[in-house]
Amino acid sequence: MKLASFDLEISDTLLSGPGEDGWPPHISCAAIALDDLDNPFPHPDVMFFQSGPESDSMTASEVDSLAMVIMNLVADGYKFLTWNGVSFDFQVVADNCSPRFPSETILSIAWRHHIDMMLLVTFQTGYRLGLDAALKGAHLEGKKHNVTLKDGTPITDMSGIKAPELWCAGEHAAVLEYLTDDVLQPLKLAEYIQNNNRICWTSKKGSWMSIPVPGLMTVEEAYNQLHEPADISWMTDPILREPYIQKYFRKLEKL
Repeated sequence: MKLASFDLEISDTLLSGPGEDGWPPHISCAAIALDDLDNPFPHPDVMFFQSGPESDSMTASEVDSLAMVIMNLVADGYKFLTWNGVSFDFQVVADNCSPRFPSETILSIAWRHHIDMMLLVTFQTGYRLGLDAALKGAHLEGKKHNVTLKDGTPITDMSGIKAPELWCAGEHAAVLEYLTDDVLQPLKLAEYIQNNNRICWTSKKGSWMSIPVPGLMTVEEAYNQLHEPADISWMTDPILREPYIQKYFRKLEKL
């Protein structure tokens, strides 16, 4: 399976979601890491996209170029790989493109040619799971939290929340280092899932958790094939797949 691991960072403080005031946030940078799980490359090929020197945010034209690469990779047989890409990454791209790239085109790719690994858990449990927990559950190195700024200052709690401020302060190298790890580590997790047909993690209470997944499924396949959670009575606000999918793919006429 040919995979294109995808992630992006934004240049704004995110205070809303799709359809709400203040949406969409602008994109500061994005990365796509290519790999083939059936015939692994020696080193995944990483492509970067970022704002020009005159702005902290990618222009609509620059986002169009990213969208064109996404479309071309799908045409070349790649499936996109994300963690939580349905509710964020693909939505941000769709809403930042110019009118010549209808958002429905990107959302269709997110539905049919995209593996959102978080949803392999969420559709069966009713709750979100963090990438860091899933990586550690697979006995892989977790997300990168240590980066160094231009003046040599170490950051030991790097996260996506810090990325906008650092990018706008000119700390592009630190943000890109963090972003690179966020597209490379999911490829290792995808290989683990493909080989073991499960995702594992440790709960906040310290319990070892594991859920079976029948391989790397697209969002469409996961929506149609995975079992609903057996018991959601204990959750105050469970994530149910039907309203979740309708919220993020409401612009598509047919799923």
